[in-house]
Amino acid sequence: MEQPFVLVIDNFHAPGGDDTMVVGRFDTWELAVEYARRRTRDSLEEQREGGGSFLLFGESCSVSFGDKHYSARDELDFFRANPATAEERDWQSLTPNAYREWLESRARGQPPC
Repeated sequence: MEQPFVLVIDNFHAPGGDDTMVVGRFDTWELAVEYARRRTRDSLEEQREGGGSFLLFGESCSVSFGDKHYSARDELDFFRANPATAEERDWQSLTPNAYREWLESRARGQPPC
């Protein structure tokens, strides 16, 4: 069964296409969209806090599933005008299990199993 996936684009490397990652196996379209929204908002807030440029250094996400498509870049004006809460930035809690385990192992400095 096909499941929604999120494309994470590193804006710094986007022109060359070198740093794009696919995060997949979300249970629902809505969960994948919320993950994309939160991850993009978190990246924008990191740049806002650090004085960087989101368009140059941030990560933006889009979701594809069948004939559906969502791009968090379409909401950038709203995100800029409305700073995110901690919950609106918490994309890690929505990460599919396998990817979450990989992230946690990297944070602990351990190689993934």
